[in-house]
Amino acid sequence: IKVKMQTFPTMYRGFFDCSVRTYRQEGLPGLYQGTTPALLANVAENAVLFACYGFCQQLVRQLFGLSSVLELSDLQSALAGSFSSVFSSMVLCPAELVKCRMQALHEMKATGRTALA
Repeated sequence: IKVKMQTFPTMYRGFFDCSVRTYRQEGLPGLYQGTTPALLANVAENAVLFACYGFCQQLVRQLFGLSSVLELSDLQSALAGSFSSVFSSMVLCPAELVKCRMQALHEMKATGRTALA
């Protein structure tokens, strides 16, 4: 629903209007359309974030010349988390782009517009 409202801001008056119209046109499955890919993307994002965090902790430890990851300050741990989020965004962004384009194509088809330029 959020993508529908972002892609076609003049088509809906607000969140409630978009939800009701989607429900009337597509039923309950229409409200949850795209949930499975979104969940898979979220799982992949968190898996990469979790997997890369240890590597990034070691990287930050080496940058600051510490002998152990346990010596990292809170700020250094946050830096490691920020570094690991770069890797997770590289996994998430392509999936989000495909999802948004598919939702936009669906709306364009529903309004009779063409997706081809």
